[in-house]
Amino acid sequence: MDNYALVNVVAGGDIGIEVDLHNAFEDLRHFFPSYEPEVAPGLHFKLPNTSVTVMLFRTGTYHLTGGETIDQIKESYDELVHILEEYLGLKIVIENPDVRNLVYNGNIGQEVDLDTVTSALRGDAEYDPSLSPGINYRKREYRGLFTLYRTGSYTYTGNPNPLDAQKALELFNQELRQLLD
Repeated sequence: MDNYALVNVVAGGDIGIEVDLHNAFEDLRHFFPSYEPEVAPGLHFKLPNTSVTVMLFRTGTYHLTGGETIDQIKESYDELVHILEEYLGLKIVIENPDVRNLVYNGNIGQEVDLDTVTSALRGDAEYDPSLSPGINYRKREYRGLFTLYRTGSYTYTGNPNPLDAQKALELFNQELRQLLD
């Protein structure tokens, strides 16, 4: 029943330098960046070696999204530093990114009656089928949000610590196993 996997790591930090995003957009054209300041304040591009997406802001802060592992995020940061130094001539203050969010997908292996599960989970679960097709389930000890769907699949997001996330996933699966047996 414990069938889940890490599917996205989100991290970020600060390179310690302000960035002229208009010039960066031109200088990074080899990476097919997107920069529409009227829509979003950051410049986006995908790193060629890791396929992680970068969002870089004028202040020097950045986000890395789409990593499949924490190690891949660290590799992506090194790749980002190399690109910013080589193409923009910036001297980066080396600082590893902070993991901000881990996203897991899982499946309990059976269909679920969401009304019954919502009642059993009491006040920690919210379910309004007119707003969302899944139950939103949050407990303090889980430090994040589970969303459970009728098919038995679920997502878990909002926890930046891999050990805490692993524990939350195990507790959630155990709790569901007790409800569904």
